Amino acid sequence: MNISANTTTTMPTPYTTNPRMVNGIIILILMIFIILGNGLVYYVYRNYFKVNIFTFFVKVLAAMDLLTAFTTMPIDVMVKLRPLDEDQMNLDFMCKVSHFAVYSSHLLSVCVLTFISYQRYMKVCHPLKPGFDLRQAKIIVWIAGACCTVFCIFSLVMMGRQDIRVQVREGLVVNVTICRFEKQYDGKPVQIAFHHSLFAIFVVALLSMFFFYILIARELRRFEKRNSEVFMSVPTTPDTHSVHSAHDLRHGSYVDKNCVLATRMDKISTHMYKVFAIITLIFILSYLPHLVVLILQEVLHLDDLVLNLTQRALVEVAYNSPYISSVVNPIVYGFSNAEFRGHCRDLLTCKIFRGGSSFY
Repeated sequence: MNISANTTTTMPTPYTTNPRMVNGIIILILMIFIILGNGLVYYVYRNYFKVNIFTFFVKVLAAMDLLTAFTTMPIDVMVKLRPLDEDQMNLDFMCKVSHFAVYSSHLLSVCVLTFISYQRYMKVCHPLKPGFDLRQAKIIVWIAGACCTVFCIFSLVMMGRQDIRVQVREGLVVNVTICRFEKQYDGKPVQIAFHHSLFAIFVVALLSMFFFYILIARELRRFEKRNSEVFMSVPTTPDTHSVHSAHDLRHGSYVDKNCVLATRMDKISTHMYKVFAIITLIFILSYLPHLVVLILQEVLHLDDLVLNLTQRALVEVAYNSPYISSVVNPIVYGFSNAEFRGHCRDLLTCKIFRGGSSFY
């Protein structure tokens, strides 16, 4: 995340109000929502859901969002709310730590989202083929986490302080120290490669999720079509119904089983369409503005321009946009689940602690 602090002003008149204070307050509010939402998701899925691959991935996503909320965001808030004349903070260290934490956690979250889409694809499109089990999923996450950590170590080396100018009002411009790449790396091949790699990971992950969920949607439509044809071919006369009913009592009904299975698959289909739309939309909204700002920075050199408060605020919002996914993830993976909502109601009404959970 973009973290900055004001050091000196270009005007002799004392001015100690941080022009990024509003942005810092917004980040503080988002941090509270992220901690509450993802904390609740992690607690409920860890204590009241059966351990499987999907719940494991959900817990990993919640843990990564909590890591961002407890590391990067507090630093971001403190620096943006600090007075202009404060000079005790070690900005170099804070910039390196915050960027490393947010890049590594968000990269791992992107990998997990892709793994989830692949796991759902195998379950729906190839149910008879062996997929990876929980142990293999944990190994995959550990390997992905190690790779993300190694990749993001570059941010510990290359990130540094840079002074930019912000116009707070007519005739008053203040110098602001922000976190960017150090001068010795800015515009160099290693810095360009790092940014382009982030963009490539975003594109590959997005296309992969599109690919897997589109295949899932196609398979679900085919299943619904096959079951519709079966229903249309079944006689519905009273005698036939009686014969089938007698047979059902001894052996179970093939038609009834298909009815139940079709109903369940129809619910899965509706849920998959919703999850696919939400995941795709949030993924684009949360990460694309950040990457666009990085591209514009290279093309237009935004940090070399004197921006007013409104213009700088827009740049800040786009640069901090990945926080959106951390806020919305609990809704997508938690509150869209009826059982999760039931456990939340039990927690709020203390039924779980009184032994009166509606699911046990």
